[in-house]
Amino acid sequence: MTKTLLVLWLCLLPVVAWAKSLPTEAAARALADRVMADVAAGEIVRGIEHLRAHNVHDAAEFENTLAQIKAQLPDIDKRFGQTIGCDFVTVEKIGDSLRQFVYLQKFERHLLVWRFIFYKPRDQWLLNTYYFDDKVQMLFVY
Repeated sequence: MTKTLLVLWLCLLPVVAWAKSLPTEAAARALADRVMADVAAGEIVRGIEHLRAHNVHDAAEFENTLAQIKAQLPDIDKRFGQTIGCDFVTVEKIGDSLRQFVYLQKFERHLLVWRFIFYKPRDQWLLNTYYFDDKVQMLFVY
């Protein structure tokens, strides 16, 4: 079992080493803001491209995610209308090592919630994951 985990870790090491880290929490927030500035302008794909260098997953997975998003865009536009802007909602802090920046993408008839999660294993911040959905009810405390 230990040997299998070591082999798996060695296979993943180049992927993690490939991801560009960020020196501060403010730099992580700036990256998320940069993405959302393009999203607010209706340029979702261009916004997500800012994340490519910071992606901790392999390039094929990033391309797959990007392709899925591109395929969904016509349906999003048809259902929700045009993007009319974005709002920063909050930063959630878990200990010293985990941050989630939350934004709203506003449309003419609906909205999406964007989340960017950054992890600091030592002294640099890594983009752990990002996603968007329309589960706005999850923003409210019941």
